[in-house]
Amino acid sequence: MKRFLGILSLLFIAVASLFSEMSPDAYQWMQNNATEMLIIEVKDVHTPLISLSRSKSVKVRAEVMRVKYSETSLAEGDEITITYSSYTPGPGWVGPRPMPILSEGNQCPAFLTYDEQSASYIPAAGGYSFEFLSLEGMF
Repeated sequence: MKRFLGILSLLFIAVASLFSEMSPDAYQWMQNNATEMLIIEVKDVHTPLISLSRSKSVKVRAEVMRVKYSETSLAEGDEITITYSSYTPGPGWVGPRPMPILSEGNQCPAFLTYDEQSASYIPAAGGYSFEFLSLEGMF
């Protein structure tokens, strides 16, 4: 039940965030409630070569370098797939922070959750899923 309420809360925040800016506290809450907190090294990044919209699908292959906690029992050296959409806002954008497109070779934190439908990990903290908001969350 606790997990269901957590997912429901994340869904509510995600839907609400589509239409408004979010406070750092909201992103911090999402980071704190991610089921996976890792340091990853990006091995491959795949995006469409041509996109007719401002949204791009992103597929990342990454190696787990460190694990702070993992509900799916990830360990150092494991390879994971992360999938998400990245939106490039237009001029005058007011809204949640867009998801960054990760770069091959980068090491970064990853606040994730496992998505059974796509059989991959997905960002759990919106546009701050791949960076620390505070020194508190660092390893």
